[in-house]
Amino acid sequence: MRESKGAGVAGSERIMLFNTQSTGHHAEHVEHLLRHCQELRPSAQLIPVVPPEMAENIQDDAERARAQIEVLDGDEVQHVHSQQSRWRRSIAEWTLAETYARRLGVDHCVLLDLNWFQFALGFSSAHDIPFTLSGIYFFPFVRLTPREHSGIEYVRQGARYVRKWVVAGWMMRNPKIESVFVLNDPTAAEWLNERVDSSARRVESLPDPVFALENGETAGDFRETYELDQDRHAFLFAGTISRRKGVIQTLKAFQKLEADEQRRCSLVLAGRLVDEVADDVMLRVEHLRQKTEVEVRTEFRFLSDAELHQALAGCDAILAPYQRTEGSSGLLGHAAQVQSPVIGPRRGLIGELIDRYELGMTVDATRNEDVARALRVAVTEGIRIGDRSKEYTRDRTPKRFAECILSGDLVVG
Repeated sequence: MRESKGAGVAGSERIMLFNTQSTGHHAEHVEHLLRHCQELRPSAQLIPVVPPEMAENIQDDAERARAQIEVLDGDEVQHVHSQQSRWRRSIAEWTLAETYARRLGVDHCVLLDLNWFQFALGFSSAHDIPFTLSGIYFFPFVRLTPREHSGIEYVRQGARYVRKWVVAGWMMRNPKIESVFVLNDPTAAEWLNERVDSSARRVESLPDPVFALENGETAGDFRETYELDQDRHAFLFAGTISRRKGVIQTLKAFQKLEADEQRRCSLVLAGRLVDEVADDVMLRVEHLRQKTEVEVRTEFRFLSDAELHQALAGCDAILAPYQRTEGSSGLLGHAAQVQSPVIGPRRGLIGELIDRYELGMTVDATRNEDVARALRVAVTEGIRIGDRSKEYTRDRTPKRFAECILSGDLVVG
């Protein structure tokens, strides 16, 4: 453990949680903080400022925590999300957050997706505010590596690395920032403290929380729910279904299997389908159904916690061939919890965590052939999850996540 850098949060009485996004971990993180605030900071009042759909989902937790929900207007959210550049989006996000923070008279603001705010927070006008700040910094650039072995890709990734370094340094000029949290990555936190924030060292590693299973939540009737052939190997692609999660590589990989191998496979795609990849996914799913022997099921909607746990626990292998690997993934925690193996990328933090905690098998996720090879191994030999996987969830409870943000005294990697 390191000495806390979150004293400003711990001493606050009115803490605003701000996020204009509502899916996946965005909602989960708010729920964790609401559920544990009374125990960890009984004198503090949490004020979630969130979109309408999240406000509805967290209503019960907010009432129990005596929190004051502020619902963002749909037009406000649309205005922010419709900005044509990341720079304009940053300014729009910060303008909205600052407006609410000043109006509500908060002592501290937790920006639950700090990445969008980096550019705006570097300006002097953001330094002169009557409240302090902290936030979760996703996908730290420290682990960026080229996806392809080509000169152009090395140049492109190098330019991206430098841009992110400069922007992070620009943001950390802001003296109102008390803590910046990176999920599951003490190595990245230390690197950023040494090279981006050497004078204040405000970057901390944050445990990526795993929801505890409720009593009675088990594998259930996953195969019956999706009407799967009991003799096939059930592969699951769950959560947000997007290009960066590797859904295209997944669908292409199943096409590359031999017919007798395909007859041994079931694929379930369950989760919110992102618009920008929807048409491509639908076409490829239809191709698998019509032209291959793979059994395919789809459930393109947001899954409840119970539904997600049932699917994860009931499948034979979880598919997570992420294309963007420099950040953490909450899916790893869920996999460790239900003891289902993961097929994931070899690169980045995700690959490191899969290998270190024996969570499954890693491959070059950018290559369809490599993903197909992993599918073949799963069907013919099986992929196992190791004993070290149980260590993964031990220090990544929702309470410890909330404790780190509200008290600032924990390091997990």
